[in-house]
This record gives sequence, structure tokens and C-alpha cells, in this order.
Amino acid sequence: MADEGGFLKAILANPADDLTRLVYADWLDEQEADEATRKAEFLRLTVALVTEQTDWKRRIYQNKVKKLARHLPTDWLPVVSRLPIENCTAVGNANRRPLQTIEFDFVCQKDWSELVTTDIPVERYCRACSQFVYYCESIEEARRHAAVGHCVAVDHRVFRHRNDLRETSPRPTMGKPRM
Repeated sequence: MADEGGFLKAILANPADDLTRLVYADWLDEQEADEATRKAEFLRLTVALVTEQTDWKRRIYQNKVKKLARHLPTDWLPVVSRLPIENCTAVGNANRRPLQTIEFDFVCQKDWSELVTTDIPVERYCRACSQFVYYCESIEEARRHAAVGHCVAVDHRVFRHRNDLRETSPRPTMGKPRM
């Protein structure tokens, strides 16, 4: 691939392909620009997060990813990010309830890169729960989606804290609502 657009198309075609991310990161290093350097580091850290088994190292990587994401283009992050899916439900659940009342039976193990891309960059489809997942750039946007039962992936740049998708009650583990 000779340009950034080619790498982004390849990642969209296969979002879970870490080899493409790493080759893209090497290509970005050759560009010798500050933003390219930050993008390359972001890509390498997202790959490292997938394979890292040690909790303390994962926290270090997650903090670095959040700091880098603050200085990266808004339209670039939904294409390359690997985010956990929150407010997930199981296949065939017709009685989705707002986040405030959900108890979970099924814990979602997917992340943003494992979902099927759509024509809308901030929306992907999850085959596991047969639902669309929405990439949210703010906690307020995530709350709006979660309140109507949508699955969400919250941008790395958002400062997160415990229970932040809920305004008054504790945030549950993501997964399938108990009927």
C-alpha cells in the first residue's frame, strides 16, 4: 500500500487484522511527521493491548492510548480503534431495556475491531448479538444510546470513571440482559 487511504481501507475490510495495523505503523514512521508518529504509536499500543496478559501493563498501555487519542483526528479513530463494547445484548432479545435497569447474563468479549463495518464510520454490526454498535465521542452521546438499549463503544479520548454510563446507579458488566 502506497498511501494512508489504502491502509485505512484494508483495516476497514478486516478490522481485527493486527498485521495491517503494524505495517501501517511502520509506514507512518517513515513519514517523519509528528501526527504520523503519534498514529504509529497508537496503532502499536492497540495491538499490544490485545495480547498483553498482565493487568498493570494493560493499564499503562490504556493510559498511553487515551493520551495519544486526544491529539489524533476524530475521523481516523473510529477506523483504527479497538474498543470494548458496552451495553451489549444477546441474539434475539426483543425486550431490550434502558441501561439503568439491566442485569447481565452474558458478558460480551468483542471489541470494536471485531465488528462488521458499515457505510457509516461510527456504526458497526455485531453478529454475536445481531445489533448495531455505535462509536461515541462523548459520555453524553454514549448515555443517549445506552438509554434506548444500543450497544456502544466509547472513544479512547473520553475520560472515564466508574459508573459513567449511568447517571444514578452502578454500571453493570456488559452483556446480555436477564429476562
